Amino acid sequence: MLLSSPSVIVGVVLVIVAVARGQTVRSPCTSLFGLFSHPSDCRHFIQCVWGQPVDQPCAPGSVFSFRAQVCVHPWNKTADVCAKSQDSVPELCSRYPTAVFAHPSNCHQYYNCSGNSYLIYYPSRPDPDSANFYLYECTYPQLFNKNTLQCEDYGQVQCGERFEPVDKCEYTRYQCQKVSHCIPCDVHSPSCKDLPDGPNVYRGREWTPYFAVCQDQRLVNTSTCPRDERLAIAQLFSPVRRECQNLYGIPVEHGGYFLNCTGRPDGLYSDDVTNRPNLYFRCDSGVQTRIYLCPDAPWRLHSAPEERCLVRATVHKPVLSSIMSLASPFHIVGASLFLSLVQGQSICTSLFGVLPHPTDCSGYIECVGGQPVQRRCPTDRVFSSLLDDCVFPWDTNADLCPRKEDSVFEICTKYPTAVFPHPTSCHQYYNCTGYSFLIRYPPVLLPGSEALYRFECVYPQVFNEITLQCDDYRNVQCGVRQQPLDKCEYTAHTCQRPAFCFPCSIPSCRGLSDGRNVYTGKEWTSSFIVCEDQRIVSDGVCSADTRLNMSQIFSPDLRQCVTMYEIPSEHGGSPFNCRGRPDGLYPDDVTRKPNLYFQCTSGALVQISLCPETQYFDQRSSSCVARGVCCGDVQGDPTAMLAHPANCHQYYNCSGHTPLTWFVSQLAPDSPDFYLYECPYPQLFNEGTLRCEDYRDVKCGEKFLPLDPCEYTSNQCRRPRCVECNIRAPSCRGFADGVNVFRGRLWSPYFVVCENQRLVNISSCPIIKGNEVFSPILGRCVNPVEIPEDLRS
Repeated sequence: MLLSSPSVIVGVVLVIVAVARGQTVRSPCTSLFGLFSHPSDCRHFIQCVWGQPVDQPCAPGSVFSFRAQVCVHPWNKTADVCAKSQDSVPELCSRYPTAVFAHPSNCHQYYNCSGNSYLIYYPSRPDPDSANFYLYECTYPQLFNKNTLQCEDYGQVQCGERFEPVDKCEYTRYQCQKVSHCIPCDVHSPSCKDLPDGPNVYRGREWTPYFAVCQDQRLVNTSTCPRDERLAIAQLFSPVRRECQNLYGIPVEHGGYFLNCTGRPDGLYSDDVTNRPNLYFRCDSGVQTRIYLCPDAPWRLHSAPEERCLVRATVHKPVLSSIMSLASPFHIVGASLFLSLVQGQSICTSLFGVLPHPTDCSGYIECVGGQPVQRRCPTDRVFSSLLDDCVFPWDTNADLCPRKEDSVFEICTKYPTAVFPHPTSCHQYYNCTGYSFLIRYPPVLLPGSEALYRFECVYPQVFNEITLQCDDYRNVQCGVRQQPLDKCEYTAHTCQRPAFCFPCSIPSCRGLSDGRNVYTGKEWTSSFIVCEDQRIVSDGVCSADTRLNMSQIFSPDLRQCVTMYEIPSEHGGSPFNCRGRPDGLYPDDVTRKPNLYFQCTSGALVQISLCPETQYFDQRSSSCVARGVCCGDVQGDPTAMLAHPANCHQYYNCSGHTPLTWFVSQLAPDSPDFYLYECPYPQLFNEGTLRCEDYRDVKCGEKFLPLDPCEYTSNQCRRPRCVECNIRAPSCRGFADGVNVFRGRLWSPYFVVCENQRLVNISSCPIIKGNEVFSPILGRCVNPVEIPEDLRS
């Protein structure tokens, strides 16, 4: 915070006088001591000393916050209301040309005092005297985070009273600037407001192939319905069923060919809308349940009442038959058919009807006058008890016939171009063209092997048994087929040769909520995963906190990226402890950064802040104050060396030119950091000898004693494309001396050697022994076959 230096009562008591109507305003002091807002100038405040008001100025560039009881930046959310209305955006930016702060009312916008906003194009670009000159906007659907001062995923931002847009067209950048030459935003970016997650109606394009995909009432993308290749007809998106439907399921008033089952008895019916001779449909309880196609010529669908696929040429009809046969002329085998009798009784339980054949899937029994008649399906067909019809073997209605079930090889021998679903796995299917890519070991598959024809969809797609192709899992009903959720449940990602393969390490989203989640095996690191519908969408790495200039770690508890100050100590963090502390501001008592401080309210950490580079936090005044030259007290000795007052591994060298800050802007000689040096890890600075020495020979007293390499500034990341320190130099904190697990690389060949909780070196299992990995359980290198069964997936 930015309070001015300690105030001094100069003897003249400030009397606040109001000229209005000649009345004297009452003193703002309602207690003997305290701080109050200035009645007319937000850059000042009133300090009450023994009940008397004293006018005090804030530090240059700051205003008073009665709520925080300190001086803050004008754009700070705790600043007094008068401060927010007193200075315009151009005035603030003229004084703070590099400032970035949130828009007061719009959660997706912010001000960047570098200017040159790209938002306003028409009628002309704004000039520097306009607030729009500095107005910027996050890309949809991101929002501006007032704490990190950057655009972030909307799920990570708390907008409070600021307007939070959900439609893409509520963002200025997507709105029309020139009305006469612009297609309105909602034409190409429909609204998802009040719509559920998943596919939804494209508002303005109802009953067309177009639809919108929504999540959290926000537009993810727009898409179009594919053509129904099975029925060779277009599909439209139904706002009623929220899915793509072919024209036979679309009402006529919306341009469809709806096959109406209202008032019709249960059964099969020919196409009476488009009159396609080979198309028919089933009605159940007045509802259309399925549409069928007869095979290509020479087959066609006979007209009602038989409703069966017939040969175009001469059709042999059985006498007294209740249905039309698909086979060659029938013959009655009478009593000689041993299959027709069960304990002396006919297999027929009614005068007319059809029954599955007891031993042959390619045949069936027709009851004629109560007598069994043996029938055979056409070549390449099997009987379906569900349809009372002959169908292809891969049809989902075909009987699961234990009597004579053809193998995959036999089916593919008869139908070399067939494609049909796997009977138990929803993500796999058979393609009779063969040459599957799934099984890589053993390297040669015999032509009679089922695996030769088994293929698999790309994760997370599953196989649609209606369209006979891989499809988005949301569009497929798997039924009794097993539907995998994890990527490691797909054969393409599993080990074919266990002795030469690391188990699939892609993390699971099973049982996890949508959004960011912990990366199993990389807990309390910068890594995280993004889940949707218990499936992994992607993995990510926490970006650096640009405000505090430090890396971030993903917290499994908070499900977000946080700095080390919010990470529990048992997970390598250095948390600020507010428990038991009165409300107020406190200096960094963990990493001892002089310009860093934090705020405690009701025993909880509320905010972490930084003083400007030329200031440090003074706990006595609870403010940021200017800091002098660290070596100014050493007169006449420009080469003097001083121990750091708080950090045992750092010191000041009055010759200046510190090697620690080569990655930032050049420091002025009046900055203490200009003289700051650091011992190489794991050495510490000895105040007696004034040099870096072995840590065993140095007594630190109450100063901060680092153990991890990453607690040394020289090892920390300060550039965007930097490999995080904890990956290059893992922690030994809490480990015994000797060989230990490499945190973040569990079950890998890598391990660490520790001594006195300090890292000695990083090593790996010897290559000469094969692909060994380090076991965290046994504490030694082991063969992958020794890995516990429950840890191999």
